[in-house]
Amino acid sequence: MRSPLAGLLALSLAAALAVPGGAAPCSSAFDALSAEVDLRAHLVLYPSTPEQKAEKKALAKIQRALGRRSTSYRKDAASAASVGKGLLALYPSSSAIAALVQGALDGLRADLGRERDDLALTAMELPGGESRDRALAGVAAADLALAEDDAAGSLDLDARPAALGTAALAMEKAFRGALPGKRRRTCGDEMWVEQGGGLLWRADLVTGVYQQASDLFFLSGIRARQPADDSELDLEVKNVFGVGTYPIDFGTGTWRDTFTQFGIVESGFLTITAMDKAKGTAEGTFTFTARGCVFDCSTYQVTGGAFRLRNLKVL
Repeated sequence: MRSPLAGLLALSLAAALAVPGGAAPCSSAFDALSAEVDLRAHLVLYPSTPEQKAEKKALAKIQRALGRRSTSYRKDAASAASVGKGLLALYPSSSAIAALVQGALDGLRADLGRERDDLALTAMELPGGESRDRALAGVAAADLALAEDDAAGSLDLDARPAALGTAALAMEKAFRGALPGKRRRTCGDEMWVEQGGGLLWRADLVTGVYQQASDLFFLSGIRARQPADDSELDLEVKNVFGVGTYPIDFGTGTWRDTFTQFGIVESGFLTITAMDKAKGTAEGTFTFTARGCVFDCSTYQVTGGAFRLRNLKVL
């Protein structure tokens, strides 16, 4: 039986499909940096000296750059260059700012590494031929660009954004060439599973819903990679009040391997490590045991699930 709030989840997912937006930048690697910029801008909201007026003006420009909606990691790389250079010029002796700029670059590098692994996984799922060749060529090009980033200085704001942007563009082209139609993905919302030392599964379309009246939390991810893959994972936990670990009850989670193969989550746990209802953000991990039917079916374990939401629907 479906959850009574499954309709709400479906509506939220439909909105995600219809709207290409999301938070800006696309990668959450910029979140800490953005928060620091906002704080410093607030401190000079009413400047009393020429220096503070200049700082306020410079920070306003950086805030506008960070506030522009991005729908790709490639655009994020370009933003990292302009924002990073602006901040380091404004605060040349601040180790805190330097660390946050480097953290944004490193976080974007990690996101692109996961994107690269996702493309490699897609290539293996595709039937042999031109589509797979295009995907594998994208992986090879991304590897070269990411290696250039790894070799650059940690705060090289010319080499690193250029290398990261090149890697992102190579993978955009590879996904576009390997899969028919336009690849739709939710920007700023992630859901993936790492197992056995590598990426096992990653969703394209992710929706998170928190209903405050009943303290229910829903997480849904769809991997739309035809003809490589078409799968879905839905998880539901109750009595959610914020950060904590919550059991996934029998039958409250479902998975779909293809259009015809369905299964249920037998048991598991979803851990919320951070949640801000006002900002609509949440992140955490999940583990579960799944089976293909109610009785007398083999089961399998998923232990490395993770999610990161920047567009949490709070109802």
